[in-house]
Amino acid sequence: MRAALEAEVPVLAVCLGAQLLAAAAGGRSRPGSGPQIGWDEVRATSAAHADPLFAGIPEHLPVLHWHGDTMDLPAGATLLASCDRYPVQAFRVGGSAWGLQFHLEVDKAAVDAFAAAFPGEAAPGRTRLLPVTWDGATARPVGGHRPAFLHGAALADALAAIPPHWSAGDPVPLILLS
Repeated sequence: MRAALEAEVPVLAVCLGAQLLAAAAGGRSRPGSGPQIGWDEVRATSAAHADPLFAGIPEHLPVLHWHGDTMDLPAGATLLASCDRYPVQAFRVGGSAWGLQFHLEVDKAAVDAFAAAFPGEAAPGRTRLLPVTWDGATARPVGGHRPAFLHGAALADALAAIPPHWSAGDPVPLILLS
């Protein structure tokens, strides 16, 4: 991961991947105060509005959390999204590496797979959930918020915005999902 950062290889690191990215960039991954599991909102920082990947996201973005560990923001990294419980939710290192503590890549099948694989973590009372409805595979938080995931063409379009190292149709060198 350090070599990828030094070479400015485009990186999109999600959940554990974000923690690994933070550590590779000189930050610290560590146990959190407890699990953060379920749909909740993150807040975009002012830096997010000028970021090539985050520009245009709403100020309050509903996302899926499924983690118990967290990280400290590496020196020189740009904080892009936060929440009260775990402040480092999204960040950028340099010009081509992003870490997301939350999951934007999930669809209904992935959420169902998480719940089946980790039934104790998904149990009622252990999660803080925003109410969602499903439109096919897309989660739509109740209240008219924007859909809370990117996959397929939407993720490719977001990654295509990363200058100057990646363009649509090129293989993405490094995506870490957990």
